[in-house]
Amino acid sequence: MKLKEWLDKSLVLEETIEIGLFLLMFLTIILQVLFRFRPIAELFSYTPFWTEELSRWLYIYIVFVGAGVGLHRKEHIAIEIFVEKLPYPLRFILGLLLYGFILFCCSLFVYYGAINAAVVWNQQSHNIPIFTYGYLYIIVPVAFTLMALRTLGIMILSVMEYRTTKSEGRK
Repeated sequence: MKLKEWLDKSLVLEETIEIGLFLLMFLTIILQVLFRFRPIAELFSYTPFWTEELSRWLYIYIVFVGAGVGLHRKEHIAIEIFVEKLPYPLRFILGLLLYGFILFCCSLFVYYGAINAAVVWNQQSHNIPIFTYGYLYIIVPVAFTLMALRTLGIMILSVMEYRTTKSEGRK
């Protein structure tokens, strides 16, 4: 069960990254709100123009990292009423087909996401001059690579569970 342990540990890492990104986004938005008050803006003679774009970028990162967590927990939208009525072998095959389709989609996102990130890698951000748009777009291939690895792990665990269930003669 080393694969299951690895998947669980990677889930904890992804959740920790999400929490860190969320806290950073929260602090960025708080900073943005505080500097909109006239007394604070006049005191510092500065309003941070970069906070809006940074919070948007962080939100995008949170969504893409969270998609892999949702896949692990099976929290994505699904219509299960028909699948639950199928016999176990058909449910297993349908599940493998579904994960195969997810894996195919992940590979497309990784490929075209990497191309897109390379195209905009040197394009400067308007509000955050130390960042390029490549830093924003690189999350697509990274997140979908993680999601593809998670999908492969789920498929392998599913096959192992099916074999165990079949050998014990259940369902």
